[in-house]
Amino acid sequence: DRGVYLTGACENVTISRNTVTFSGKPGIQVVGGFGMDVESNIVTDNLDHGIALTGGASACVVEDNESARNAHPTQVSANGIYLYGSPGNILRRNRLHHNQDTGLHIQSGSNNCFSYLNRSWSNGDHGYDHQSATGTIHVCDVAYGNLRDGFSLKGGSTGTRIHNSIATDNGLTTNQFDLMVDPSSNSGFVSSHNVLWNSNGQAPVKYAGSPYTSVAAYAVASGQGASSLQSDPRFVDPASGDFHLQAGSPAIDNGNSGVP
Repeated sequence: DRGVYLTGACENVTISRNTVTFSGKPGIQVVGGFGMDVESNIVTDNLDHGIALTGGASACVVEDNESARNAHPTQVSANGIYLYGSPGNILRRNRLHHNQDTGLHIQSGSNNCFSYLNRSWSNGDHGYDHQSATGTIHVCDVAYGNLRDGFSLKGGSTGTRIHNSIATDNGLTTNQFDLMVDPSSNSGFVSSHNVLWNSNGQAPVKYAGSPYTSVAAYAVASGQGASSLQSDPRFVDPASGDFHLQAGSPAIDNGNSGVP
């Protein structure tokens, strides 16, 4: 079953510095409750999501965890971190990689969550997937080398904001995008000071149903991203999870410090 399982009316519980592996269901799952702190855990090789917040879990902080290689045995559905019906949570400084599905999946009813300083790479679906979840804010998140879109917004995921983030080399073998915003999710969408780039020249953005081969063309069409760049961020060794920037990276000193 689960490695760690909190359900019912739990409040203000801290789950910290555990190693959770080979659970038959999610490694760590919180169902309902309020104010949990899930921090600094290593959650790998479980047979469902690494970390899951469901059933109304709110005001939780999920930080500094590594969630990797989680995979469901019979269907492609295991994410590094999964939220369903769980609004108002903070997700920060997590390392999400080589999961069967998405690194961070924010599902319906998980509105007004805040994601920052996370790294999501080499996952079997998206880096960050939003499905019918509104009001998400991303700041300083990285999506690299995921099988499909780096940031995917669909199913009415309106009011999403992405600032100071980097998405590169996502969807190279599946003809998908670093940033994908479907027509039902462009209302209230804001994007600024991001780096979107593919090493093979593939179109980095699909917005409101139309692909754009350049960030500049996307900015003109959408009114977003005029301050974003389309160039190699010069990571040290992204395939191994080292996202430090080499000297001369266009991302250095190019963010917006005024973003909340």
